[in-house]
Amino acid sequence: SEFALNSKMKLLLFVTFALIASFTNAAGIGGAKPLDEECVGEWAGLMSSQDSADCVLAAKAGLDALNAQSNSLNRFGMHRVVSGTKQVVSGLLYVFQVEVAPSSCRNNGEEVALGDCELEMERIKTWELHVSSQPWKEVPHRLVSMTEL
Repeated sequence: SEFALNSKMKLLLFVTFALIASFTNAAGIGGAKPLDEECVGEWAGLMSSQDSADCVLAAKAGLDALNAQSNSLNRFGMHRVVSGTKQVVSGLLYVFQVEVAPSSCRNNGEEVALGDCELEMERIKTWELHVSSQPWKEVPHRLVSMTEL
């Protein structure tokens, strides 16, 4: 009968969606995942690679944006990426916990090379940076938010 067929179809659809939902949650699809080893650690080591991973470039873009929005006379320099996650959205959303410290370089918007600025290690602060990565855009990395921890 028509009613029995509709009930069976509804049950089949329900079971199908339930299986998809349980697989998605078990696989962690859509959720934030911890960053790979190539993205966490001492900043000098992360930036030394000629072929820096996207996460390292995103962390650098986050630091550059933090400096651009800072009222500090001196640039903040990255000491290390403590931890972080990445989540697939429209591109990737990185959430970094980073240690930064004021440096000997002026915060005047000029690009400076790693190692050119000495960090004031006794003044390290931890920040959480949310950075989106959309490589197809003209500006591929954008700071979404920042919070001092």
